[in-house]
Amino acid sequence: MVPVRSEPRNRTILDAALTRREDLPYSCLGGSCGTCVATLEDGRVEMDDDPLLAITARDRESGRVLPCRARPVTANVTLRFGE
Repeated sequence: MVPVRSEPRNRTILDAALTRREDLPYSCLGGSCGTCVATLEDGRVEMDDDPLLAITARDRESGRVLPCRARPVTANVTLRFGE
């Protein structure tokens, strides 16, 4: 799990997470490849709707996020990568 404190909130969660761990999975930085998909364990995030995203609305409802596109709503966010 990767805890992230994202300030300022205009940064993506991936940007903030990479300052803590450089070995996180990512590729396109646009949400279309799905390489960075993670499960939200704690906190809240927002992501703009886009039909080209690698995850569906159902995935998002079950806690899956694309850190390269997600921005924090809460000050602290915890993600689980690798599933």
